[in-house]
Amino acid sequence: MAIKKQVNIFEEVVKDLIDRTINLRFDICRCEVCRKKMKEIVLSKLPVFFVDPQHFYYREIVKKVNDIYFKRIVEETTHAISYVAHYPPHKIGEDREGGFDQLLERIYQDRGLDFSRYHRSILKRRVALRLRAHNLNSYTEYLSVLAKNPEEYDRLFDVLTINVSEFFRDLSVWDAIKKILKVHLLDSSYKESRIKIWSAGCAKGEEAYSLAILIEEIASRKHVEIYATDIDAASISEAKKGEYDPPRLKNVSDILLKKYFDYRGGGKYIVKDFIKRKVFFKRLDLINDRFFSSVDLILCRNVFIYFTKPLQETILNKFYSALKENGYLVIGKTETILYEAKLILREIDIENRIYQKRLIQNIR
Repeated sequence: MAIKKQVNIFEEVVKDLIDRTINLRFDICRCEVCRKKMKEIVLSKLPVFFVDPQHFYYREIVKKVNDIYFKRIVEETTHAISYVAHYPPHKIGEDREGGFDQLLERIYQDRGLDFSRYHRSILKRRVALRLRAHNLNSYTEYLSVLAKNPEEYDRLFDVLTINVSEFFRDLSVWDAIKKILKVHLLDSSYKESRIKIWSAGCAKGEEAYSLAILIEEIASRKHVEIYATDIDAASISEAKKGEYDPPRLKNVSDILLKKYFDYRGGGKYIVKDFIKRKVFFKRLDLINDRFFSSVDLILCRNVFIYFTKPLQETILNKFYSALKENGYLVIGKTETILYEAKLILREIDIENRIYQKRLIQNIR
């Protein structure tokens, strides 16, 4: 009588999780020897559950047990990958961290963009998308691609600077912005005759044009200047065209679509010229370039997550200096500001991440 083969039900899920986790990691060795070592470490930290894979309820058992231990499996897998990355079971022939440093330096030398103070782990995940697109295995190989095909920089910057957005993204945020504009900035009692708004990190212009449309709807006669900036010159060029696919306009009502856009065929809509004229686009590097001054409202959404903590502090202080007395700052809904920054920025709407400049003397 044949003995039924039993397997540890954790083996399959651990192997799959390791493969998916390191699939976009080019800063560590991903060979089979290292993968096997990672798997061994994780399994050694988990209890053993042997089950016959031919059992009628095998899949249900596997799912139930793994659901119970999922958090622990993820934690142990993360630790194992980190351990093997630092102490690989074989000699490493390539300095992968050094290769990534070389890549950042090449980007700076060739295009003048300094990503050295951005979150390294986030940059790596985004660069990995381009390595996979070319079926490469190292940053050194990707350096050769950039040297031979300079047009690859455009595709690289698309993933590094997240040039994907939509009109009126996060409707609750726009409701809050509308309230601030109507009650505080565009009201007849507001003493300033000229309102200045800055969309920092504007990608391809959706946010800036959304502002222009909103202001046209609630106070068309007010003198409002909208400035829109991004580090990516190609995005600025696209923004000036004001041409968008329907998915980018999903939050635009049919009434607004008819009032502020022209259909140009091929599924494309283009912002009408009188709205385009309300927005001034400019390439600007938040790290190194001078900011605008006397700004009433700054929108810098989903940008801070890419900066290190010291860099966030620097930029928040620069925003503070750029804002007028009692001016407003809006950041991304998934972002938070440093505790120290709350000394200079007062929370107005924590759910929608809206802050107001505090009047404090001697802020550095």
